[in-house]
Amino acid sequence: LSKLDISFTNIPPEVLRDLCLAANGDHRISLSIDASNNNLGIEGARLIASVAASIKNIEMLDLSDNNFGDQGMAILLEGLWNNTSISDLRISRNFKDNTGKSTYRATAVKNLVQLLGSDSTALEVLHLCGGSNSRLKEFTAAVIDALANNSKLTELDISGHAMGNKGAIALAKTLEINHSLTSVRYDDNAIGPVGLQNIKDSLKSNKIIKNIPLPFSDIVKVRSGQNVDKDQVCKILTKLDAGLQMNRNK
Repeated sequence: LSKLDISFTNIPPEVLRDLCLAANGDHRISLSIDASNNNLGIEGARLIASVAASIKNIEMLDLSDNNFGDQGMAILLEGLWNNTSISDLRISRNFKDNTGKSTYRATAVKNLVQLLGSDSTALEVLHLCGGSNSRLKEFTAAVIDALANNSKLTELDISGHAMGNKGAIALAKTLEINHSLTSVRYDDNAIGPVGLQNIKDSLKSNKIIKNIPLPFSDIVKVRSGQNVDKDQVCKILTKLDAGLQMNRNK
C-alpha cells in the first residue's frame, strides 16, 4: 500500500489521527494520504497536530477543503514544525476567519512562515490555493517572502488569494533570489500589468524555474479592463513565456 484515498468520506478526526500513527508500523513504506474534503474542522486540525511530530512514513498529505479555519490552520501548522517526513503538503482552501478574531489569521501565517524556514522540514511541495471564502490577500506576501532563502521547496501553488500587484512584486523578488523552485502557480490573484511585468523581469536572473503557467484568469480581467494598454500586456506575456521556454531548453 502506497496510496490511500479517503477524501469525501467524512472520516472521524480521531480515526484519521490513529491512521496516521498506524502508518508508522512498517518503515519500508512511504505513504500518500488524500484526506481532503472531510470537514475535519478545528478538532481535526488539533488531533493531526498532536501526532504530527510522530508521523514517520507519510510523505504526501492532502488536507485541502477541511474547514479548519484560521484557528485550525494555526494549530495544524504549529504541529507540523517538528515533522520530518511530509515532503508534499496540500492544505488549500482552509484559511477562513470562523471566529471573527483576525489574530488567528496572523498567527496561522506566522506559523506557516516558521515551518517554511525550519531546517528540519522535508517540504518540497506546497499547495496553498485560496478560494472565494479562503483568500489570504495581503498576508500572501509574507508567505512568499519566507521562500526567498528556502532551498528545499520545488513546487508552489498559491492561486486564488487575491494578493494583487503587491503580492506579485513579492513573488518576483523571491524568484530573483530563490534557486530551488521549479514550478509556481499563481493564477486568480488580481494581478495587473505591473505585477506581470515584475514577474517577467525576475526571469532575467532566475534560470531554474521551468513551470510557471500564465495566470489566464487575471489576464482575462486585465485585458477586459479600461485604460489598459493591451499591446503592452501582450508584449509582457510574450516575453514571460519566452523566458520560461529558455529555462526549459537548458
